[in-house]
Amino acid sequence: MNNKIDGLVLTSSISKTNNKGTSVTDLELDKIIVPVLAIHHSQDACKTTKPGVVKDIRRKVYNSSRIEVKLFNGGDEPMSNNLCQARTYHGYLGIEDQVVSYISKFISNDK
Repeated sequence: MNNKIDGLVLTSSISKTNNKGTSVTDLELDKIIVPVLAIHHSQDACKTTKPGVVKDIRRKVYNSSRIEVKLFNGGDEPMSNNLCQARTYHGYLGIEDQVVSYISKFISNDK
């Protein structure tokens, strides 16, 4: 068994380094050679996971064998005042099945 990964899926990635974590764009993304899927919700209002980060990810993962970026829209209205919680656009509220299906298809198409 090898210890290598077959691909990478990023969802609601941290776009601004803070006490919760490091921005994904501060990582050595140019070293990634496996397929990458970066997804986000266009209405994610969490201040540390801005949707525009997917464009930066696409630009920095230039050695990946395949890069796909997907912005989702719609879903249910937020059920929490904390916009960084799952029961908001940040967590793809109301479109979870659609997001999981998209991820599954990305993974299946790469085998």
